Amino acid sequence: MSSDFGALSLRDADQQMGLISRSADVIHDQRHPSYIENTMSNLLSQRIPD
Repeated sequence: MSSDFGALSLRDADQQMGLISRSADVIHDQRHPSYIENTMSNLLSQRIPD
């Protein structure tokens, strides 16, 4: 729980349930492997606010 009406943040939910890694596992990354610098997990985690 947090101070904002008891709602969990997405970051907290991810840490508890592994949402980012589970999502990254089912998203097909169509980029060419030699051009990939950031994993899908890293890209998704950048989009979730703290």
